[in-house]
Amino acid sequence: MTLSAKQISSFVDQNKEEAIRCLQEILQVPSVTGEEEAVSHVFEKWMTANGLPVERIYGAPNRPNLLSEWKGTKEGKRFVFNGHMDVFPPDPKDPGKYGPWSGIVADGHIYGRGASDMKGGDAGALMAVIFLKRMGFDPKGSILLSWMCDEENGSKLGAQYLLNNGYLRGDFGLCMEPCDGRLIPKHGGILRGHVTYTAEAQHTAAIYEHGDNALEKAINVILELSFPKNG
Repeated sequence: MTLSAKQISSFVDQNKEEAIRCLQEILQVPSVTGEEEAVSHVFEKWMTANGLPVERIYGAPNRPNLLSEWKGTKEGKRFVFNGHMDVFPPDPKDPGKYGPWSGIVADGHIYGRGASDMKGGDAGALMAVIFLKRMGFDPKGSILLSWMCDEENGSKLGAQYLLNNGYLRGDFGLCMEPCDGRLIPKHGGILRGHVTYTAEAQHTAAIYEHGDNALEKAINVILELSFPKNG
């Protein structure tokens, strides 16, 4: 079945309250990194209720990852939606206007820990698949929904675990991280490194008589990185 952008947009508008409710339910369940089990059941509930199979893969006890593949009737490539379920802990000194787990809609916004990073994107991908499925869309190949734990801690038990064990494979896809409404086709990633600063050994009483010491060198670099000069 071929669907036009206008048909899809109209269907989304007609069912937007359901999409908002999905996000609210996900926001209202705390899922600080290390405590993703409870919210994973909310994801699973929405998928199984709409005829999508769910596979649970644990990187460690109580640390779930979810995979749900929607297969079309024709052979083709696999498109992957990838998102994480965990969020940073709330700031006890600044719980937010309505608290970290409210899911309240007010003034045209929805409030809750992870609304932008990245439960909003998760709910968007989840409802996109659910809506397309209801509209009778038949993907050529398959669409894989993948929800990870442990992302905010480096993904050792999440994306890395699934990749290393052959669970997470696809031909192309989309990660729903916040990006100010822009589609970013590639990302530079993260390069971690360790820097060691050395200096000539000397007595502490004469530390300023023989040039910079190692601590001063490190401080100078940190200041340059934190407060770069104009131009």
